[in-house]
Amino acid sequence: MSTVVYLIYVYEELGFTPSVLGIAFAAGGVASLAGAVAAERVSPWLGPGASMIVGVAGFSLATLLLPLAPGSGRLMGRVAGAGGVAAAGAMLLGGVLGESLGLRATLWAAGAAGLLGAVVLALSPVRRLRALPAGA
Repeated sequence: MSTVVYLIYVYEELGFTPSVLGIAFAAGGVASLAGAVAAERVSPWLGPGASMIVGVAGFSLATLLLPLAPGSGRLMGRVAGAGGVAAAGAMLLGGVLGESLGLRATLWAAGAAGLLGAVVLALSPVRRLRALPAGA
C-alpha cells in the first residue's frame, strides 16, 4: 500500500523536488546494499523465522514514520526502505485508500497492516524456524 502512494506523498505533501527525491532514492539504494550485507551475517544468527519477523516489523515501523515527516527540509532517506515488492492487490488497495482516505491515512494503514503481518509471523511456527528446509 505504501509503495503506490509514496511518490505522490513526498512530492505533494512534503514538497520534495526531483533532485531531493533522487538523493532519497540514492540513499535508499545504499541502505539496501548495507541491509543485504548485514542480512548475510544476521540471518544465520537469528534464524530465518526471526529474520522474517524482524524484517517485516522493521519495514512496517519505517513506513509508520513516513506520515510524521515534517517536509522537504529534512531528508527522509527512503524511510520506507528500498525493498518490499508489494503484491498487485495491496497496490490496488493502496491506490483506492489513497484516493478515498488521503495519503497520510493510507500510509498509517499500510504501516499498521505490515505490523499485523509481523505479529501473525511471530505467532506462527515461523518464529521457531532455525534453518531453511533443504531445497528452499
